[in-house]
Amino acid sequence: MRLLLESKADMNAVNEPGMTPLMLSSVEGHSDVVKLLLEREAEVNAATHDGWTALMFACEKGHCDIVRILLEGRAQVNVSDENGYNALMLARENGYWDIVRMLKRWTLFELKMIG
Repeated sequence: MRLLLESKADMNAVNEPGMTPLMLSSVEGHSDVVKLLLEREAEVNAATHDGWTALMFACEKGHCDIVRILLEGRAQVNVSDENGYNALMLARENGYWDIVRMLKRWTLFELKMIG
């Protein structure tokens, strides 16, 4: 991955379903690659053709460390896919309670920063 980035490969390129390298790394649990991509300004809120983001993939898979990294990279929590699911719903549906708590705390933190 580092070689691709050093060769100035497009880190926001998408595959057939519209997944970026950041999304694929989030699904597979590669936190070091997620960090590297965000440092290189990968689009944290890019969405697939059906509206899934890297944060949603990480929440569905239970990758707590990646969820934290994405949130720190300014991932939007309340984005919904074409079926109305968001990251919080996916974490809750799959029983990842640590992620559910993290997302709720993050949302409260963001609200305090705005207000």
